[in-house]
Amino acid sequence: MEEGVRALGRGPDDRGVLAGPAPEPARPGGRKGLAAWLWRGMGALKAALQVAVLAAVLWLFVFQVSVVSGSSMYPSLEPDDKLVIDKFAYQWRTIRRFDVVVFECPSQAGVDYVKRVVGLPGETLVLEGGRLYVDGRLVDQPFDYMDDGYTCGPVEVPEGSFFVLGDNRPHSRDSRVFRPQAVPKESIKGVARFRVYPFGRAGSL
Repeated sequence: MEEGVRALGRGPDDRGVLAGPAPEPARPGGRKGLAAWLWRGMGALKAALQVAVLAAVLWLFVFQVSVVSGSSMYPSLEPDDKLVIDKFAYQWRTIRRFDVVVFECPSQAGVDYVKRVVGLPGETLVLEGGRLYVDGRLVDQPFDYMDDGYTCGPVEVPEGSFFVLGDNRPHSRDSRVFRPQAVPKESIKGVARFRVYPFGRAGSL
């Protein structure tokens, strides 16, 4: 007898086991299918809730939507424009020249303005015939603005404060008339990031 070969004679037949009918797939309508469907639904609901909570946190602490009133920032901004204000930006970067910012008016507590930063702390500014001079050097203003030929300065911007102007300078209350003139950093509430309405002019600022 060779090793590994069964002795002659009829042994147990396992073909029936190998060729037996395949098990039926679980039906979706059964208890297991219903439980799986409910579990997946709970997972989707949890994910949606997490997204909603994150959006609420961002809305409350990072972003807000502000509506422009008045024409002091024309032509950059117009009345009823809706802006997304980033309230957290200045926690990780400094305020830059020509940022469009929302702040509490230095001479009118509780009233928020939107203007453009033109002067940084420690600088000496002169406005002459619409031109902007910073520390004696002419600075290009790469945005559209309405000029009234107003002459102002020299003005020294205190440390920790910023000189702001409206783009519609003939019709803007800004650092030329504020008392004190410059806006303290702690009064600045955020930088305007985007215009979201009207949709035809939506985009970054």
